[in-house]
Amino acid sequence: MEKLEFISPYVRYAIIGFFHKSQNKYLSIEHSNFLLFVTEGSYVHTVNGQRIVMSPGMLLLIPPYTNQVLGGCLTKEVTIALIDFDLFDSDEGRSIPHIVVPEYRRIKERELLFTNYPTLVKVNAEQWKRHLRCVRYIVDNYRKTDLAAGLRVKSCMLEILSIFLSGTPQNEACPRSSASRYIAEIIRYIDLNYKDPALSVSAIADHLGLSLSYLSRIAGQELGCPLSEYITKIRLEKAKDFFTLGRRVTDVAQSCGFLSIQSFSRTFHRAEGISPSEYLRQLSEKEQK
Repeated sequence: MEKLEFISPYVRYAIIGFFHKSQNKYLSIEHSNFLLFVTEGSYVHTVNGQRIVMSPGMLLLIPPYTNQVLGGCLTKEVTIALIDFDLFDSDEGRSIPHIVVPEYRRIKERELLFTNYPTLVKVNAEQWKRHLRCVRYIVDNYRKTDLAAGLRVKSCMLEILSIFLSGTPQNEACPRSSASRYIAEIIRYIDLNYKDPALSVSAIADHLGLSLSYLSRIAGQELGCPLSEYITKIRLEKAKDFFTLGRRVTDVAQSCGFLSIQSFSRTFHRAEGISPSEYLRQLSEKEQK
């Protein structure tokens, strides 16, 4: 496992913008690290079932595999800043644009370093001033391709993370929903075990020590579909990733946890409307154009 001392952050997206009270709430399952804070107004954010009231001077760091509900202004209008980043710069991370992060992304263990740290901290006035200065530089320069700006963005992100680690934890007073708390664990377990044909709703229930009925109910509520359907969805997303690498249908079926190529083909056709072989052929034709 990598250590925090060795991180080299990559900022994928950064923005400071307005959020209106009339905007709808929506559920998001994160596949990268997010830093969120409020510069004006008051805002409610829900993280793994934990209701958090945000105000200026507070920093919220949301690691991968986090279930969050976005949207909950307590004032008519709120100014919110958001930074989407990876702790470690990589070609894989740079290939993923903001907003269209795929539903399936295999998160490397090193990106989970903040999982066991407090989610929410409060910083003092001097730290807040330094933090805002760094954020404004990142927002203005993270898209630039020259080396000097890139290194400065990394430096600013490192300072922001240092400020976060120096802050005072604020999580203790926030009630947590026991149902939502399990979703991150469910997603991560599927992510690590999708290749195993034995992966099932029952296997996940046994791993978490939950009853099958309770697991099925909370997963359906939080993920928007039955858990068995979600497992299949992840396997098919990974299968399509393998196809882009030129892998054969037989190999892909085995690598994605299907017991037979026939089962894989039926499942793929039902979801995509075409057979795996036809999908692979169309993919090859697109690459040749």
